[in-house]
Amino acid sequence: MSTVTHYRPTFPRLARSELRKLTTLRSTWVISVLTVLFYLLISFFVAEAVDSMTSYMSRRELAAFTSSYMVTSIFQIALLFGIAFGTMVMTAEYSHNTIQTSLLASRSRLSFYGAKILVLTVFWASVAATALLLSTLLINISISRHDVSLPLGEIGFWASLASCVVVIVCGALMAAGMGAVLRSTVGATTLMFGLVLILPILEVIPLDFLSDMAPYFPINVMSSAVAPREEGILGDVLLREDALSANASLAVLLVYTIVFVGAGALSIKKRDA
Repeated sequence: MSTVTHYRPTFPRLARSELRKLTTLRSTWVISVLTVLFYLLISFFVAEAVDSMTSYMSRRELAAFTSSYMVTSIFQIALLFGIAFGTMVMTAEYSHNTIQTSLLASRSRLSFYGAKILVLTVFWASVAATALLLSTLLINISISRHDVSLPLGEIGFWASLASCVVVIVCGALMAAGMGAVLRSTVGATTLMFGLVLILPILEVIPLDFLSDMAPYFPINVMSSAVAPREEGILGDVLLREDALSANASLAVLLVYTIVFVGAGALSIKKRDA
């Protein structure tokens, strides 16, 4: 007598399924490789700039620049790719008309969404960490001929890199949440780029409340979060005077991420597929 094996859509199985879907897409690897390559390219140019900086920077300014900030200051490159990737992860289900099948194969809508968010977090954190580590290696080799090196032996250096990974991943998660709300790749990507790139333009308007809000604009929060954490390195050399501290910036960014991801969860749960 034959037995029938019943498929149980447990959360680990959903996560494995989402990982398989993600890694079988060519666009996943194209975006990931481009992110790392562009990060390394800009890192090379940053390292080459040290030659001219030694002639006009003070020791205090040079020490600040050749800290972890030399690696993390170009995080916007990975952030923009992350926004595109996070949006694609969510909206591809709608553009390819696979959303209904994915929801039917899941225990619940929130389980499906949670598995996607988890896989996106782990995968994009891996890409970001790879880009930062390779950038660190490239920059350290490039600036060594100027008798300068990155403070690799300090915990603060690696804490700054870890903060940068969190920032880049949060950007991707916010984009995924927006993608779940708008269900449009173009719409979600445009809105996220607007929040990151266009919103800071409001700072030029001479209004007190906009000046007070400026440190809380997403891109300013992210820039403050990647400030150097090494002992003796003063972030005020590199950041705006009213910038939040690195830890406060991370806390604000996590709140933003929770709001965006929560909005996406609400949309997935309440709206028809």
